[in-house]
Formats: sequence, structure tokens, C-alpha cells
Amino acid sequence: REVTGGAALYTDFANAGATADALNRICRDDALASRLREDGLRRAAAFSFEKLARERLDAILAALEKTP
Repeated sequence: REVTGGAALYTDFANAGATADALNRICRDDALASRLREDGLRRAAAFSFEKLARERLDAILAALEKTP
């Protein structure tokens, strides 16, 4: 949920009926599908390999600075 930022429908995949309902909603509701697609693309733009690498490198450097 924290990754999608609300740009997804959530379902328990162990519950076949709930999963089918979610898929049916997306397939039959063009406005919902469009909103999820647009929100998902907007959300995905907030992530990049460069950002991930920078965050990891900064964390490693900070840990090394604290090492006696």
C-alpha cells in the first residue's frame, strides 16, 4: 500500500471471489481504470534506480562515518 500510494485496488489473492471482483471492476469501469493508470504512472515517476542507489550509498557512507 505504501508503494502504490492509493493507485491500486487491494484484494486478498487467497480469496478468489474478491480478486475476481477487483478485476471485474477495473475491466468494466473505464473511469476507474483510467484513474488507476494515471495515478500509477504518476506514482512510478517518484521512483528511479538512481534515487535508490543514492539513498543506499548515503546510508552506507553515514554508517561508515559512525564506525570507530
